Amino acid sequence: MKPMPFMEVKYTLAGERREFPCTLCARGRGWAILRYQVPGDARVAQVAIPAGSLTFAYYWARRPYNVYHWVQADGTTIAFYFNLCDHVRLGPESVEWQDLAVDILVAPGGEYRVLDEEELPPDLDPQIGEKIKRAQALVQSSYRRVIAQVELSTRAHALACGL
Repeated sequence: MKPMPFMEVKYTLAGERREFPCTLCARGRGWAILRYQVPGDARVAQVAIPAGSLTFAYYWARRPYNVYHWVQADGTTIAFYFNLCDHVRLGPESVEWQDLAVDILVAPGGEYRVLDEEELPPDLDPQIGEKIKRAQALVQSSYRRVIAQVELSTRAHALACGL
């Protein structure tokens, strides 16, 4: 597949819509892989993401999370970032998803850290709270297998998509 312009559309729990232009690297029935170039130095928790790094973002229509695989320009893994999510819609020119605020950061050595629980509103709908708990439990039980698959997939698609 030839890389093509694509849009990530994220909806926050507060109802905010955020759009991120990116590149579609690959897609299949119920999944897509997008690529973003990190424009400037960034930091997530204690992880530094240098300018020029790439994000390979993995979306699945039927999983309660998506995964960002951050890699340096030479292809070295920086970290994996699971966004707990809901309502993933894969369209012809975009992916839209509901961000459930809680994220999970996994370092290359496998260290697992839950982030952003403090962003949950005090009046959070109990049904959304249950979705978050179930998604977090699923990621915790399967993240090692998922990141191994993501890393292999990034290697397989990276050259075709600009690494």
